[in-house]
Amino acid sequence: MKDILMHCLYLGILIAINIACSTYYNIKVKDIKFDINKLLEGIYKSAIIVFSFVGLTYVFDKIPYVVESIGLVLGIEGLSSMAIMNGALVMYGGFAVKSLYDALKVKVIKRA
Repeated sequence: MKDILMHCLYLGILIAINIACSTYYNIKVKDIKFDINKLLEGIYKSAIIVFSFVGLTYVFDKIPYVVESIGLVLGIEGLSSMAIMNGALVMYGGFAVKSLYDALKVKVIKRA
């Protein structure tokens, strides 16, 4: 349970970075007028997604046979409760990095 709570803190930090950088990018770089409703909708969406990840992680941690059964049905070996939380961290970490790239006007050049 302690691990889940610490990961929630990390997830919250990543979400805050994503929201802050995205807001800055939209206002300063794309020159879009600030809209409090759009910001609140983004926060609301993030809250639902985070609650879902944290809820799944908690339930899977407390009832291991559920996650084992889901892993068997989906054909995923080694699925665990923390794999769900780590997936959330990776996803929001990627969002935060992309938002930071955008805010800093960094151009990513892909080489063939």
